Amino acid sequence: MTAPTNASIVEHFQTLEDPRIARTKKHNLLDILVIAVCTLLTGGEGFQDMELFGKSKRAWLQTFLVLPHGIPSHDTFGRVFARLNPQRFQECFLAWTQAVAQLTQGALISLDGKTVRASFDRATASSPLHMLSAWCSDQGGLVIGQLKTDSKSNEITAIPELLHLLAIKGCIVTIDAMGCQTAIADQIRTQGGDYLLALKANHTKAYTAVKQYFHHHIEHQLAWRTAEHFFDAFDNSHGRTVRRRVWAITDLTTLPELSKWPDLQSVIVVETIRMAHQHAPVTSDYRFYLASLVRSATAFVTLIRQHWDIENKLHWSLDVTFNEDRCRIRKDHAAENMVALRHITLNLLRQESSRRIRLRQKRLLCSLDEHDLLTVIAQSNLRCDHPADVPCLLHVSACTRCETLPTLVRRGLIGRPDVPDRADIADGIRGRPTADDLGSDRAGLLLGARTIRVLRHLTPPRSAQAPPARAPAPPQARRPAA
Repeated sequence: MTAPTNASIVEHFQTLEDPRIARTKKHNLLDILVIAVCTLLTGGEGFQDMELFGKSKRAWLQTFLVLPHGIPSHDTFGRVFARLNPQRFQECFLAWTQAVAQLTQGALISLDGKTVRASFDRATASSPLHMLSAWCSDQGGLVIGQLKTDSKSNEITAIPELLHLLAIKGCIVTIDAMGCQTAIADQIRTQGGDYLLALKANHTKAYTAVKQYFHHHIEHQLAWRTAEHFFDAFDNSHGRTVRRRVWAITDLTTLPELSKWPDLQSVIVVETIRMAHQHAPVTSDYRFYLASLVRSATAFVTLIRQHWDIENKLHWSLDVTFNEDRCRIRKDHAAENMVALRHITLNLLRQESSRRIRLRQKRLLCSLDEHDLLTVIAQSNLRCDHPADVPCLLHVSACTRCETLPTLVRRGLIGRPDVPDRADIADGIRGRPTADDLGSDRAGLLLGARTIRVLRHLTPPRSAQAPPARAPAPPQARRPAA
C-alpha cells in the first residue's frame, strides 16, 4: 500500500505562527482553530458562539483536543483572529485546498469578488472588506483561493496576484468583464491555462467590432446554424421561460481588433430571451465572450453557465446560509481571517456527499449529532492508493475502494460501547500513521480537527453472557374493595 496523501486541516495549519506572547498563552492555537471550524459547521457565526459551542461540547472536544486550560473565552477568540497574519493563513489554506482538490484536465475555475457589507468601521473610517475568490466547480464545488482587495475597482490588480497562487495548468479560467484584460489573458496562457472572458463595452473597439460583425454577418445566416457552431434550447425552470441561442465563431480573420488577445481561438455570442411570467414582456439581450480554446456551442454554453456557480453556490451560500453580510466582525485582521474560515467550513460541507441535502440541513445535522459532525470533518483527510486486492484499513470516505465513514457509523463501528475510553483515544496519538498502524487490526481515522487516530475495533463486540433469569415475584394479594 502506498503512502496516503494527508489532507488534514491541522497537518497544513500547524505551521501557522501564533501571534500571542509565549508566556501569556493558555490555549493552543490549533485548539482555537478547531473549535472555530466546528462552531461554523454547527450553525454558529461569531466569537460568542465559539465559546458557547466549546463549553457545551467540552466533554466531546476533550477526546481529541488538549484544552490545557479549558475552553477559551470569546475575547480570546477575538484577539487571536484579529492578530493572525492573513497572508500566512492564506498560505495554509491554499496548501490544504491543493491537498483536498486534485484539479483535473479541463477543470473550470471561476474568479469573482464579494463585499462583506457589515465589516465597515465608522470609528476608523474603514470601508467594507472586499474579497476576491477562486471557485472550482468540480468535486461538488470548492473554494481554492481568496485574496483581499482594497475595493471592487482594484480587482484588476488583485486577479494577477491570485492567479500566481493557483496551479491552473490545464484548467479553464472564467472571469467577468472586469477581468477581461489582455495582460490577465496572457498570464493565464503563460501559466498553462485557457481563458474564457466576458467582453463588454469597457473594450470599446473590440466590443463594437464583434457586435457589428455578428449582427451583420452571423446572426441571420442559416449556414452558421450547425451542431458545431450553434446551440438553441428552451428552459422552463425557476418559474420563467428562457430561450438561449449560442453561436461559436472560430474564423476571426475579419476581426483585426482582436489581434492583441493572446492565443484567441473563439468568440462566443449568447442571446438570452426571457419571459418572467405569462403576462410579462419578452426581453432579449446579447453577451459576448472571448476564449483561447475551441469547443462546440453546446460545450461553451455549459462552461458559461458553470461560471455562475461562484455566485449561486459560493456568494449566495455565504450570504444566506452563513449570514456573512450581517457579520460585524471588523477589528484588525479578524474580518479577513473569518472569511477564510467560512471558506474552509463551506469546503468541508460541500465535500460531504453522503446525503443530498442543503447546506443549512447539513449544519443542522452537525449541531444535533456528533457523528454527523465527525463525518463532515473527516471527509478530506486521506486519499488512499492501494491495490484493488488489498483491503484498506483506513476506511476513509475519499477512498473509492473502501467503506465510507457514514457506513461505519451505520454499522456501529463509531460510537460503540466497547471502544477505548477517552484517555486511550487522546493519548498523544497525533501525526501521520506509521506502517505498524496501517497493518494493525484497528482503523486509523485521520480527523481534520486534529491529526488524530481515533481507535475503533473492527471486530464485532464480544457477546456478553446473558444475566441469569430473575425469578418472578410472587403475586400480591389484592386488597378488598372498601
